[in-house]
Amino acid sequence: MAKQERYTLAQQKFLLLKEKNLTDKDKEMLRVLLFPRGNYVPDDMSEGFELARMLLSDEEYTKFRYAVAEIEERYQFSGEWGKGDRNTKLYYRFRKNSKTYCSIGLFFEGFDFVIMLGKNECALFEKYRDSFPRLTIQWAYDCAAEQLGGKLFRIGLKDTSILQDCLRLLDLKCQSK
Repeated sequence: MAKQERYTLAQQKFLLLKEKNLTDKDKEMLRVLLFPRGNYVPDDMSEGFELARMLLSDEEYTKFRYAVAEIEERYQFSGEWGKGDRNTKLYYRFRKNSKTYCSIGLFFEGFDFVIMLGKNECALFEKYRDSFPRLTIQWAYDCAAEQLGGKLFRIGLKDTSILQDCLRLLDLKCQSK
């Protein structure tokens, strides 16, 4: 598939606007309007982080970068950008030895921790289930649809304290390998 252009013809017209003439409300609207449409994949890491900054508020972007650094450092994963889907605009995937372990799905003003637990990993989760918070991790697990004997689920990271529980899920995934 050929690489899609970052901006549509209509979006390119907005690039001509002079930022000094815009109000804060106009700038916010422009930020949303200039986000790539369709399933755009960034050309490189810096473009991906630039797009993440466009998607997220300064506070959320700081939380996102913290989560990325924490996961990459703790597990020695490499990151790569991937196209979004109906739930997200972009994915930042964590990989090791050409296997994706988890992702962060970004959308306007927020991001989720996304993980697929296979059949064996689900069994391991059930063993330690009661040690995970009911309202976040257990609830997300219970609501996730089964896929090939496993579960793909998303956990909102608005509150960064939830990240530690997500890392425990990732520990289970790494442990089962």
